[in-house]
Amino acid sequence: MALHCRRQGDDVRVLARRPNTNRPGILELQAARIEIIEGSVANAELLAAACRNVDVVYHLAAAHNESHVPDDYFRAINVHGTQNLLRAAQAAGVGRFVHASTVGVYGPGDDGVIRDTSPISPSNVYTRSKLEGEAIVRAAFDALPCVILRLSETYGPADGRLLKLFKGIERGRYLHVGSGDNLHHPIYVEDLVRALRLAGTHPAAPGRTWVVAGPQAITTREMVRSICRALKKPEPRLSVPLAPLQLTAVAMEAVLPRLGLRPPLHRRRLDFFVKSFHFVSDEIRSVLGFAPQVDFDEGAFQTALWYRQMNLL
Repeated sequence: MALHCRRQGDDVRVLARRPNTNRPGILELQAARIEIIEGSVANAELLAAACRNVDVVYHLAAAHNESHVPDDYFRAINVHGTQNLLRAAQAAGVGRFVHASTVGVYGPGDDGVIRDTSPISPSNVYTRSKLEGEAIVRAAFDALPCVILRLSETYGPADGRLLKLFKGIERGRYLHVGSGDNLHHPIYVEDLVRALRLAGTHPAAPGRTWVVAGPQAITTREMVRSICRALKKPEPRLSVPLAPLQLTAVAMEAVLPRLGLRPPLHRRRLDFFVKSFHFVSDEIRSVLGFAPQVDFDEGAFQTALWYRQMNLL
């Protein structure tokens, strides 16, 4: 997002928690001469400085898949951190606030189609805290032009979450988990950036809450098959049942944190093989003219290419 805005001629300031200067993404920001402020959304004083002379805030910071932290941590970042940033934006006279939420607020998903207005049913501390963050932003709609985007699984260059999947397939160590028939509706990062940009600039965007997803829903097996093609690797043949892994995850979550250890397997990590999402995003298309362009075959190829360029594979 920062690199895209810089290419559009914007002055860009990035707030990053403990930025690792060895990470490829940080190196790209530095090469583009983008200002980086080190800090957290929990630091209200720092946020006042970060928002100074800013026209648009894109709030992408979140506590996400951490399994070794108490529930209060999620609320501190996703709820109170959002409130801190929103207050700082209002005080600084920011023109628009684009808040990134998650499709996880709809719950575990099912085989049905989910729309912007579908019932919400957050199922864990992360999604509950993100929904609370949404409520804080929505309460400010009258005071500050705000947009809420519920983001689907995002992948592409600079993504670290799917890197493990790419590495497993590259090394021949990936096993199918369960049936692999659950649906994902991923969005390529460049498509997401276009949606965010429109949310930050289009005059009809403020006051809206929209789902942002890719061009099509695909099963886990189809996703793996596309990655195999991108990496020129054979498709894995072996599968393991899901239920024993879920039981193991529950046991690890119950025991290991008490010993000061981070569970290597937890239920949110298994969500990749469990949750099933298929979205229809008609309204954002009709109002903003947004339509995702990159299907998963092309996105997987571009992602693999970037991973190789960065010596991550």
